[in-house]
Amino acid sequence: MSHRYQIQEDIIVRRWLPPDFVENAISYQATCTDTFIVGYPRAGSSWISYIIYLLKNEGEPIHSSERLWEEIPEIGMGRHVAQRFGKYFVQLAEMVPHPRILRTQLPYDKVPIHPKAKCIYISRNPFDTAVSLFHEVRSINEFSGSFNDFFTYFLHGQTDYNDYFDHHKSWYQRKFEQTVLWITYEDLMTYPRAIIKQIADYMGGVYQRSANDEFIMKKIINNSSFKEMREKESLLVQKNPNRINDFSFFRKGQIHDFENFFNEEQIKKLTEKFLAQFKGSKLLNSWERYCLPVKCM
Repeated sequence: MSHRYQIQEDIIVRRWLPPDFVENAISYQATCTDTFIVGYPRAGSSWISYIIYLLKNEGEPIHSSERLWEEIPEIGMGRHVAQRFGKYFVQLAEMVPHPRILRTQLPYDKVPIHPKAKCIYISRNPFDTAVSLFHEVRSINEFSGSFNDFFTYFLHGQTDYNDYFDHHKSWYQRKFEQTVLWITYEDLMTYPRAIIKQIADYMGGVYQRSANDEFIMKKIINNSSFKEMREKESLLVQKNPNRINDFSFFRKGQIHDFENFFNEEQIKKLTEKFLAQFKGSKLLNSWERYCLPVKCM
């Protein structure tokens, strides 16, 4: 079995990232006009980024891979990363003009966010997150074990960006201290129009105007569907030279895919951790309408 990561500033990150990736993110000079798109790996932050791109561009689909990464870069990425991937358009966040829209998967204490900045956090249930992350890390040769092996790492917070539950709690605590829009992957999948409108209203300005135009809104809903995103995957996802060719970044887009991988003991263990970690928090009820094991056992 192989489990290939590196640790920077106490954060587990992919081995191909530069040694100063987290340091670069921490040193970012935050401003009050920033908007951050945040999510634990495989929660849907790339999906949100594209929706915001579509809102800004009146629903017109992307035609060049440079556009998305120029407009919505990830903090911590620099030109040396661009050269590693043969994509010179990946920019330092500081090079993007204000107001900036930035993305990150880091926990709250590693992100220099301004108290008045906006933040959209997308959350996905831990059961499906574990399965989706397993498939991705295998596709880029970061992990070569079985799902049973990977589940143990996930349960103990030893995968990308550390513990799933700690990551959620670090951001959720700030929901009431500053402007954080909290949405779930499952709601976006089930009610795309309502959630896209919610995002647009939160962003205001041109984003809100696009959502209020029915013709544009229909284009946004269509172009941000999983079917359309799969067709444009090469433009929406940063190329990774380690990635297995037949892996789709937009893999299934399903709720309850975990049922195809989890055994009863794994469901029991993750449910117990879910209940213990989110006890006393509204996070406990985030997915009650989707009949997860925590509600249906």
